[in-house]
This record gives sequence, C-alpha cells and structure tokens, in this order.
Amino acid sequence: MDAMSPQPKHIVNISLLLAIFLVFLGFLVIKLSWEKENMDSQPPLMQGVGELSLQQTAIDVRAFHEKYQPIHEFMFAIKDIRFEGPQNKADMEEQYGTLLIERYFDKEEKFYTRPEAEYLNEAIPHLQSAAQGPYHRIGAYRPWVLALEAQEQWDAIEPILPEWRTLAQEQDDTLEEAYALEAMARQAIHNGDTAAYATLLEEAATLAPGSPAGALWGRHLESTNRPAEAIAALDAWLWNGGRLYGGTVPQLDREGRLPATLAAWNRALKAVE
Repeated sequence: MDAMSPQPKHIVNISLLLAIFLVFLGFLVIKLSWEKENMDSQPPLMQGVGELSLQQTAIDVRAFHEKYQPIHEFMFAIKDIRFEGPQNKADMEEQYGTLLIERYFDKEEKFYTRPEAEYLNEAIPHLQSAAQGPYHRIGAYRPWVLALEAQEQWDAIEPILPEWRTLAQEQDDTLEEAYALEAMARQAIHNGDTAAYATLLEEAATLAPGSPAGALWGRHLESTNRPAEAIAALDAWLWNGGRLYGGTVPQLDREGRLPATLAAWNRALKAVE
C-alpha cells in the first residue's frame, strides 16, 4: 500500500470522534470557568438559589421514603455548597442529622451501607449545631438525645435536657416539652431514681396526654396496681393522638411499645372487671 492510499475507515472514524471529544472538553472547561467567575460576581441571593434547590430536592426525595438518595442529597448540600442563609444551614443540619438517626434505628430494613456507629457519629455534630446554634432548631434536640443515648453518653445528655425543656417552654411547644420530660424520665431511671421517673412521666403525660409519655405513664400505673388510673391514662393517650415515639424518629417500634401498651391495657381492664 503506497503513501497516497486512503486511511482505513475505522481510523478516520476514531480520529473524528477524538476531535469531537476534544472540542466538547474545551467547551466544558470554558463553560465551567465562566460559571465560576459569574457565580463569584453574583449577589448573595443568587448564590442562595442553589442551596434552596438542594434542600428542596432532599426533602422531596425523603417524602417518598427513599433510603439512600436523601442521605446523599443532604450530604452533598451540607458539605459542598456555600450557605448564604445560616438559617437554611441550620434547617438542613437538623434534617440531615434526623435522617441519619432514622437510618440508624431502622435496623429491620438491613440496608446499611456503612457501620452502624458511623450514622451516630455523623449525625451528632450536625444535630448539636442545629440545636445550639443561633437559630435553636428545637426539632434537633430529640434525635440528638436519642443518638447520645444510643452511645450511652448519659453525662453528656444531662445538661442538654433542661436546656431543651426551657426552649420548649419559651416557644410554647407543649409536645416538645413532653418529649424533654420523657427524656428526663429515661435519665432518671438510668440513674436508678424510680420516684423521679414516675414524677417526670406523670408531668409529661399531663402536659401532652397523647405523647409517648402518655402510654408509658399508663403502663407505669398498671404495673403499680392502679388499674383504673391506668385505663384513664391510656384512654387519654389514645384519644389525643396515641403516639408511641413521636415525630419520625425512630419510625419503627424498636422497643415493642405497642404490644406492651396493649398488654398493660388489657390487664388493667381485667383487673377492674
């Protein structure tokens, strides 16, 4: 074959594709460089559009109870974007931390992509930042405390609880105050103080009868041979919402509260027959 003979067709095609790829790559580099310069020159409002979009995407995906994608969306938003609105960051840290705690407690699904402890370790600083930052996201306290309980960090929990309750009182949020009182009751029983446990649980159930504390208080009354009071407490709990845990953390009945509550209710009804 002499030097003037045509090149094989496949070589020509490869050369053409390579040329197109290089042109596209050059265009992409120029476009990204322009976008970076343009972004740096934009006012804060324009920079905030990205974070709001990512936040809404994560919320929308989470609404469909997806297991993996919301974590990835929130992780990207938390770590890689520039927050022009610190309130937006506090909101996203609360949601991201809460989602991680949900994933930790959702053990029955068996879909861990990393060791369990990493969910707690990742969530705790975000929840603490959201709760104790300048915007005091009250919804971050409960998953934060649950995460610390899962790590048995009882000493770390103790100063958080009165802070949580005070914030709930300031915001006139009786349900959050009941959650805080229930957590105080768990702290008391951990310390072996059964009298304080009963007092705190009763206060929480009185404040919010339909809260998880209402069910626990009814069970406590039944276990201390006060069946009529137990029935009244459990009736109030059921007719006021009948929450077993509250919120979305955890989503599953990890402690078997429902069967235990129904069993206590049944025993109390039989006792007054």
